[in-house]
Amino acid sequence: MGAATPANLVGRPFPELFAAPDQAAVLARMEELRGSSAPARLAELSMVRLDGSLVHVETTAMSVLFDGQPSVLAVIRDVSARRELVARTMHVDRVLAVGTLAAGVGHEINNPLAYVMANVSYASGEVTRVQQQLEKFTEREPFVGALATALSDVVGVLAEIEEGAGRIRDIARDLNTLARNDEELGLVDLPAAADSALRMAAPEIRQRARIARHYGEVPPIRASASRVSQVLLNLVINAAHAIAKGAHDSNEIAVHIRAEGATVVVEVRDTGCGIAPENLDRLFTPFFTTKPIGQGTGLGLSISKRIVRSLGGDIEVESTLGHGTIVRVTLPAVRNARPRDVPSRPPSSARGRVLFIDDERLLGAAFQRALSHEHDVVVVETAAEALARLTNGEWFDVIFCDFNMPAMTGADLYGIIERSMPQHAPHFVMVTGEGHGPRTRELRESGKTRILEKPLDMDQVRDVLAQMLSGAVPRTGS
Repeated sequence: MGAATPANLVGRPFPELFAAPDQAAVLARMEELRGSSAPARLAELSMVRLDGSLVHVETTAMSVLFDGQPSVLAVIRDVSARRELVARTMHVDRVLAVGTLAAGVGHEINNPLAYVMANVSYASGEVTRVQQQLEKFTEREPFVGALATALSDVVGVLAEIEEGAGRIRDIARDLNTLARNDEELGLVDLPAAADSALRMAAPEIRQRARIARHYGEVPPIRASASRVSQVLLNLVINAAHAIAKGAHDSNEIAVHIRAEGATVVVEVRDTGCGIAPENLDRLFTPFFTTKPIGQGTGLGLSISKRIVRSLGGDIEVESTLGHGTIVRVTLPAVRNARPRDVPSRPPSSARGRVLFIDDERLLGAAFQRALSHEHDVVVVETAAEALARLTNGEWFDVIFCDFNMPAMTGADLYGIIERSMPQHAPHFVMVTGEGHGPRTRELRESGKTRILEKPLDMDQVRDVLAQMLSGAVPRTGS
């Protein structure tokens, strides 16, 4: 109750020790106890400390004789910490539910986003081609010049749409990476992971601070990409929450990445409110947070520390109250790592015969429309129909197949082809919206077939086609 001695409380009317909304309930409970030997039911109430703050309590009471006088014995237990823990646990459950939903949304938007991007790419190419044709006649026909100018504006609009769709694609991929529940270790590019975290945290940062990136040349680290994303996103959001909204131009969240000997160092610096010295030692304690309930779980830093330590690294915090905070993550670098191959598109004028298999009708239509000027494209909506065509002797230079289809999946189809029609296997390209799921990972690790992730980037599709048609994959059929 915040009393220095019992004398500070003795003599005060008992109901007045409770918050105003609970005083009537306390009086009613006391009345129920008169003449009753049964204890009062357990109840949760709020009491008022002498400094005016509230404390949540659990209480029961019973009638007794005290010095021969009828009295009430109340047993009161402070449950504030328990209530806070329950509230934070419920918040964690909501966060987990939202995370699961976000991952599902990220996966589900891949197909519609893929055909939006394919159609925009096609429309942009067609409008540009018509515009270039019209420009040949602008000198003789002035109205044609006006039309060409209008088409030029349309090309600009389509470019903006394509850029926006690309940003949505990046966000969807970021969500899928963050939501992965695997511990697969691979080479992780920390600047790319930091950019991903900044994109996802953008809604929290936008009204609070400007972003600064200071990335040096650094080797990759060996880690789970999803876990690294989780750590960096948590640090960036913490930095944002340390800054009040409305002062974007005068505040900054800076991400510094540099190599130091055999390690890579990532620092997230903010110009926020800072952390009180007495709280610095408690930052990594589970459920400890300086944020209000509903804004933080109190688990982010403790989980981040566990992840970083499991990767052989360390995490530390420097802060000055009123001036900002620096969180420093140090991770072991992978030296002499082979860079990821980024093949350039080989020159190829070959017109190929392409089979596209996907149960999403609009995606198939967009794929066919985008490539029909360059290749002969056949689109089917089921693996069974594709299998029938191949069984009947049809030849395709490249077969793009969706991984996750009803009835017969792309993996099922590839297994049949590998066993019964191996001449088609080298021409198979798997298309998936779950690029890091366990089944896709197994296929990727086998190295048996190329894998493209949705939403499809048509330039990337053209790269694959050019590589395969130029002889990078031997043509075994006719």
